[in-house]
Amino acid sequence: DLFIAEPVKFKSHKTLLQCIFDTPNPPSSVSNLGNKFQDFGDYCIAIRAPGSILTSSGASLEYGGCKRLDREQLHKLQNQGQIRREAQEKKEQMEKERKLQARKKSAAKQAPKKAAKAAPKNKAAKSAPKKKAAKS
Repeated sequence: DLFIAEPVKFKSHKTLLQCIFDTPNPPSSVSNLGNKFQDFGDYCIAIRAPGSILTSSGASLEYGGCKRLDREQLHKLQNQGQIRREAQEKKEQMEKERKLQARKKSAAKQAPKKAAKAAPKNKAAKSAPKKKAAKS
C-alpha cells in the first residue's frame, strides 16, 4: 500500500499504523516475512506511478487516503514500454541501413563517372607510340 502523505505528516506513529491497517487497533504481531507490524511506516520511498495503475483502499482520507498498485496493470505498462523501446530500436536500425544503402547507391553512381574521366588519360597513354630501346 502507498500513502500520498509522508510518515512525518501524520500526528503520531500510531496514527500512521491506524491508516496503514485501516483499523483503530493495529496488529502487534509480525508479517509473513517476519517484520513487526509496529515497525511499518518508519520511512518513506518516493515513487512515480501513473494513476491508471493505482486503486484506492479503505484507508483514512484524512491523510490523502491509501493507494494500492495494481501489479497486473504495472506489468502491462512495463511490457508496453519494452515493446515501444524495441520498435524504436528497430526503426532506428532500419533508418541506419536505409542511409547506408543510399550511400552505397550514390557511390555506385559516382564510380562510372570517375572511371569515364580517368579513361581518356589512359587511352592517350596507350595510343602513344612505344619507343624501342636501341641495341648496341
